[in-house]
Amino acid sequence: MRIFIAGLLGGLVFLVWSTLAHTVLPLSTMGLKFGTPHEATLAALKLEATQGEGIYVLPSLPRETMMDAQAMKEFAPIETSNPYAFVIYQPQGRDSAQMGANIGIQAVSNVACGLLAAFVLAAGAFGFAKRVGLSVVLGVFAWMTVSVPWWNWYRFPSAFILESLIEQVVGWLLGGLVMAWWLGRKG
Repeated sequence: MRIFIAGLLGGLVFLVWSTLAHTVLPLSTMGLKFGTPHEATLAALKLEATQGEGIYVLPSLPRETMMDAQAMKEFAPIETSNPYAFVIYQPQGRDSAQMGANIGIQAVSNVACGLLAAFVLAAGAFGFAKRVGLSVVLGVFAWMTVSVPWWNWYRFPSAFILESLIEQVVGWLLGGLVMAWWLGRKG
């Protein structure tokens, strides 16, 4: 029960931090661009995104020709002389002000992460500082396994990836402080 409560507290602390980071602090806008004209781009996507919902990498070859050396050679000048876009496409829009379900999913995810972290923090005979440090290491681990590949392979902006690092490190530092305190309590 001690580990469960520590994980619950740590996950909720991370959720509060993450919510503040995305609503109050300017972190959530690092690397993102807003207010750009979108009508022509969305109209083109409606015509061109014939495979429906998904992630479109532009420009790109059809999947079946990606291992064809000649096709790759012919495509190289197109790829290097054009802009690059990684587009998350959903044919049906949604009201971004309706966040209830998203917050619920995020809360469950953060608490699940807190439970996993609390299990790791409780697995050894660690003191307070080592538990907090280990929690931060788990945050860096999460960032390195998800965000760094986005930057490396899909060219996500460096500022966006830096925001993710700040969110993970600060969030799991705060969550780690609470979990380490709870796990170190007597009784």
